[in-house]
Amino acid sequence: MRTRAPFPTSLRRWLRPPRTIRPAREGWWYLAVTMAVGVAATNTGNNLLYLVLSMLLAGIVVSGLLSEQSLRGIIMRRELAGPIFTGQPAFGQLLVSNRKRRLRSFSFRVREIDPLGTPHLLTYLPHLAPSAEARIGYQARFERRGPTRLPAVQTTTAFPFGLFVKATQPEAGEEVLVLPRIDPLPADLLRALGEAGVSARPVRGPGTELHDLRPFRVGDDPRLIHWKQSAKLDRPMVKELESEEGGRITLALEDPEPSPREPEEIEGLERDIRFAASLAAHLLRAEGEIEFRHRGGRWGAFRGEAGLLRLLEHLARYAPPVPGDATGPDSVDDGAPDEATTITVWLGRGLAVIPGPRGEGSRLMRVALPAGETPR
Repeated sequence: MRTRAPFPTSLRRWLRPPRTIRPAREGWWYLAVTMAVGVAATNTGNNLLYLVLSMLLAGIVVSGLLSEQSLRGIIMRRELAGPIFTGQPAFGQLLVSNRKRRLRSFSFRVREIDPLGTPHLLTYLPHLAPSAEARIGYQARFERRGPTRLPAVQTTTAFPFGLFVKATQPEAGEEVLVLPRIDPLPADLLRALGEAGVSARPVRGPGTELHDLRPFRVGDDPRLIHWKQSAKLDRPMVKELESEEGGRITLALEDPEPSPREPEEIEGLERDIRFAASLAAHLLRAEGEIEFRHRGGRWGAFRGEAGLLRLLEHLARYAPPVPGDATGPDSVDDGAPDEATTITVWLGRGLAVIPGPRGEGSRLMRVALPAGETPR
């Protein structure tokens, strides 16, 4: 037995039908002529006027039926390629499918509705064959990190006579994860990282590639002597090799206190998140390994480009703690990290604690520059 929908649901559907329709400019003239002919036919009783009125009303019915057939069965979805970063264009494609088996769809538009309710035309399709799919280039730009929904989309058509514009209800957009943008690090910070033994450039260490030549010192391995260069310079020269991989660095994040509320504070937090992302990219692309710590817990180790993407996803989903929330870390702490290999970023303050030269002590540095200021 078929059940009837509850009255509030039925009322909501009746008040908000699946289609909206409005007359175009020509449609208003059409309706005005129809009303004028109807008044004249009623007053005069002329059969010819009634015939004309019936034809005008039939045109409205036919327009509604054909426009509904054109919009029915149209499915849209958007696909964005690759990771998406804040402030950078994201490219993908808009897929428009006609799920009808035998009937074509004619002369319809696909448009995007921004959060303010303003429509933007994405594409116009003169026709779409049954069971066919159209692919259109799509571009978007996001200014905020984190899970984000694409703008709603809808289809509209003025088919067949251009008198009335019929539109579907806006469909909610797909959800995408926007990663924090990776920016170049300031020169003084790169210098500090190099002095601490953390650099994207080749560093001395055990490996197979030649890094440099230097004079022989007491205690050097004789197997590293470069005999040809030693004979040319008439003194023993040894080979310094490049490290095959970087060291392991701990990246710790400290939550802002108190949680940011003002727009300037929120923007400062976002700059610090971008700095943490840029620092992680710098370290991982130097063939290093990062141990990520937050709220007293260890969140895992990351290496290479795949590890960088996973770490950026963590940063994209970061949210400052809510006042009064005593929720602890999702991971169990396995001991305090080594200060000589730990970089601590104080979110919301634009500060970071960088290991000192040769692992001796640490230094406090300003890392998030205010808007309009350039690194020195």
